[in-house]
Amino acid sequence: MIVKHGIASFVTEGTGRVTVEDRSYRVRKGTLLFVAPGRPHAFYSSEEEPLRSLNVYFDLWPTAAGGEAPPPIHRFCFAAEPYQAELQTATPPCAELELLPECSFLGSYPQLPELLEPIVQIYDLSGRYRNETVGSLLKGRLLYWYDLTVAKPAADYRIVAIMEQMELHPEKRIDIDAWCEKCRLGKSYFHMLFKKETGLSPQQYLLKMRMKKALVRLQESNLTVTAAAESLGYSSIHYFSRQFAAFYGTPPSEVMRR
Repeated sequence: MIVKHGIASFVTEGTGRVTVEDRSYRVRKGTLLFVAPGRPHAFYSSEEEPLRSLNVYFDLWPTAAGGEAPPPIHRFCFAAEPYQAELQTATPPCAELELLPECSFLGSYPQLPELLEPIVQIYDLSGRYRNETVGSLLKGRLLYWYDLTVAKPAADYRIVAIMEQMELHPEKRIDIDAWCEKCRLGKSYFHMLFKKETGLSPQQYLLKMRMKKALVRLQESNLTVTAAAESLGYSSIHYFSRQFAAFYGTPPSEVMRR
């Protein structure tokens, strides 16, 4: 494995300039820098206002030798007792990390510095499993940063409410008329707004949430395929298996063996 380092740097005092490859940024207190692995960078501090920053280096981009596709990373699953290695969840590389802006001013996001600073404190105070704990926290902060600065937030509160219900209870069968009545929208307008927010039709989004929960239940529990299907409201295991295979490209029985 060849692991390249990334850096998140939060400027706490002073002014200066930072270069990342051929790009240059003027930085000051409240600037957050994100340098992806393998990119040369340099900090230049002002003599009048020396630059101070909180820097966190991390490894979130494991790559295989020879430029091959990276293997999945595995997380521990704590739900099963005793621990069973086959119930670990495969975590694929995180595409969102490639889209983070290199330089952001956090004046509009005062909550982010407060979320980043405790990571260093936890690292200093932790003993065993320090890297695992801090790595998980840092990745969560970076994804929160992505959600604030890059991802388009959902705008319509009526559609957001429906999306939340689908994510929490994808096993429930609610027809379109009920959703429209809940939102107090006509059917065609409801479809238009939902597609605008998610890029999917309501039925497609619900199926996506159902398949996500199905994958978790098959990988992180001892449920059989039949039990997993029934827990998600399917009366036919064959129909569940067809939908699962069409969504993931592999049948649910194969997922359980990994």
